[in-house]
Amino acid sequence: MFATLDLNSKSSRAEGVSKVEKPTKRRSKTGCLTCRKRKKKCDEARPVCVFCQKRGLSCEWEIKHYGLVEIKVKNEARMEDPRVMNPTDLIQLIQGQGGRLNEFDPGYNEKKPSDTEPYLREEIIEIPRNIEHDYTPGNAQSLTSFLEDELTDKTDNLDSQLALSRVQSPLPDFLNEFTLNEIFSNYTPMLVQPSSSFNLFLDDKGLVYLNYFESNVANLLSVSPRSSNYFLKTFFTLAVSNESILNALAAWGALFHSDANHEIVNKYLQRSKDYANKSLLNKYDYFVTLAYYLINIGIQVCSGDTKNWHTIFNKCCDLLGAYGGVRKFIKDFNYSNDCKFLLANFQFHDVMSSETLTNGTRCLLSNYNDIFQTKNSSGDEEYGIDPYQGCIQPIVLLLGEIMNCYAKVKSATTELNKELNSGEAKNIVQIHSRRLNHYEVIDQFHYELANKVRYCEPLKSQLDQLPTEEEKEKHLKLFELYRITSKMYLALYFKQLQPNSSEVQNLLLSSLKIIDELIETYMKGAFNMSLLICGISCCNEYDRMILDKKFQKIYSSYKVGNVKRIWHIVKESWRRNATGGVCIDWIDICNDFGWKLSLC
Repeated sequence: MFATLDLNSKSSRAEGVSKVEKPTKRRSKTGCLTCRKRKKKCDEARPVCVFCQKRGLSCEWEIKHYGLVEIKVKNEARMEDPRVMNPTDLIQLIQGQGGRLNEFDPGYNEKKPSDTEPYLREEIIEIPRNIEHDYTPGNAQSLTSFLEDELTDKTDNLDSQLALSRVQSPLPDFLNEFTLNEIFSNYTPMLVQPSSSFNLFLDDKGLVYLNYFESNVANLLSVSPRSSNYFLKTFFTLAVSNESILNALAAWGALFHSDANHEIVNKYLQRSKDYANKSLLNKYDYFVTLAYYLINIGIQVCSGDTKNWHTIFNKCCDLLGAYGGVRKFIKDFNYSNDCKFLLANFQFHDVMSSETLTNGTRCLLSNYNDIFQTKNSSGDEEYGIDPYQGCIQPIVLLLGEIMNCYAKVKSATTELNKELNSGEAKNIVQIHSRRLNHYEVIDQFHYELANKVRYCEPLKSQLDQLPTEEEKEKHLKLFELYRITSKMYLALYFKQLQPNSSEVQNLLLSSLKIIDELIETYMKGAFNMSLLICGISCCNEYDRMILDKKFQKIYSSYKVGNVKRIWHIVKESWRRNATGGVCIDWIDICNDFGWKLSLC
């Protein structure tokens, strides 16, 4: 029935065999190498196509080397794409939805930028060439003010844009077929793989900085084992298919690289901004945009910024509010580990902010507790150890509750003192009753919170993931350090004890002992909050000299900008409280400096 023809034979040519065309199945020339080798049609889904995903095959992609002219054409085409835009521009359009579904605390009363005010100036405010320069209070330099555009430049129809960006559930995107866990699981180093596509989108220097982020920065900032380092498992894996994330990570690596400077960091941040998506068409776009913001917050905090990071954090709030809230966000992603990491990252920056002591956390703590402490989040054995928080998340959430209560107490105290000092005639019985009730409330807060601190424990499921008893001991010591830090907050800000009181000094010495035991380990990246509270509790020259040496030792191997900022707050508290006889509120120092400080 079938015959084999020799196309080179005279008979074949004479009979015009070439006129008989056999139908062929067209295959993409740009598919993965596996599909091309097997002669299968490839859907070109990255990083793993459907064919390879279903069969458990290694999905590899050819590295193409383009000439300069072709690269230029492609970039110009990308810039003309109407769907490409800085995601901050879109969030400006959904401004005001942060309180959707009562997701964020309605009591949060921070002054918001008006519609006629820019979030940040358009010009680039350059970072210092060396992070170790002397900071000037009230003159906080920023890394990337150009991340934001002026609101007054926006002329789009808000209603029509919002209609495009609202989330429909379920969504017909690829995430409904393959979960994020399947996509991001089993991180392996990317730059050493011959099929890496990074060199399509980064120049040689960019690859160096990206490699530096992967091999150095991600480990420096993490207190978790590499197996659960989500700076790599989520951010770095996401960079495989997203140029905006890719360039942002290169900028983060450049910030710490000895051969880079502020201009280089800003260059890759600008590229990241240029490649960011314009539209939020599905839940995956929200996921990527949240990751984009959190990476930029990390860069800002590491540079020592005291303003822009909080502006970007507020945009995270707007983004999650527009989506429907943090609970809807994690539910729609089936409580995936990568989604947990993004929200844990967001939660950590929420609690560890100087603004929280004044206004409380932006997101209701009940929502955080629902996400991280319910049966739906019981898969902590799969999530592992959080890179920012390690095993201390339970005590960090409790610290957030302490700060929320303190914000309420401080506001009520201010109002009461204002009335008492007004000089107006008072109803003695009424004012006495109010004062008595006020202090009873404070005592009740202190009693309940102290009990919670006393009985708070790390999650056993997380501790069991640590490979050795030595590692487990380090994380338990860090947890105990934060327990003591919480007790110091209660003593200083609820009982209003002087730093030189015996109770505070006892807690201080216990903290310093643990810091000494952990200072040579990778746990030092999680000391910030404890260093601050210990600092303002040092009352004599000896303790202050000891703590000064600890700061210097930590910063010598952990050159993160906000550590320097914390040190400036501590030294200012010593100037204001020479003998430790006054209870110093460090948020007042931040306000005097004009700082919004992150302790992450």
